[in-house]
Amino acid sequence: QRAQGSGRPDFAGALRAVLENDSLTAVLEADIEHEIYRRGGPMRVMIMEADNQDWVGKSVGELAAARGITPVDMAIALQLEGNPNRRGGVGTRGLSLSEYDIEPYAAQEWTITATDGVFDILNAFSIAPAQTPIERPGRSGVAMPIGPEKRSTGTTGPLLKGHMHANLAREV
Repeated sequence: QRAQGSGRPDFAGALRAVLENDSLTAVLEADIEHEIYRRGGPMRVMIMEADNQDWVGKSVGELAAARGITPVDMAIALQLEGNPNRRGGVGTRGLSLSEYDIEPYAAQEWTITATDGVFDILNAFSIAPAQTPIERPGRSGVAMPIGPEKRSTGTTGPLLKGHMHANLAREV
């Protein structure tokens, strides 16, 4: 569905159309719930960008609790009340990676550690240093090359206070 006269997608309008059909709404709500939990749960789906700056830095779970509604209903509200031309109405990031997930990745020979934050990488984030020697310590920051055969696979966007996001780079 396109916003009237603009040629831009109208995701909020498309959502309203689905919400008018009870059977489609049930399927949609199940899909939304699955996606929320796939991304770490409602307290770990963070609003990173929004027209409403009061939402930025809060989780879907926090916003839902403040309104007394379910996280699924909050996700729907974000689309309806947020930017109608943006999927989801806001920019989100699921913080589904835990420290327990990192060790298997770090054990791979093609893995290096990078971050959007600036800190002493050798002291602040060292995984099993006895098992994973760091022969060539890298510089902190995304897309900073370690060597000609390694480069970052992407960016993680803004870094919120209290949350660390690590990128994994692999040989190309």
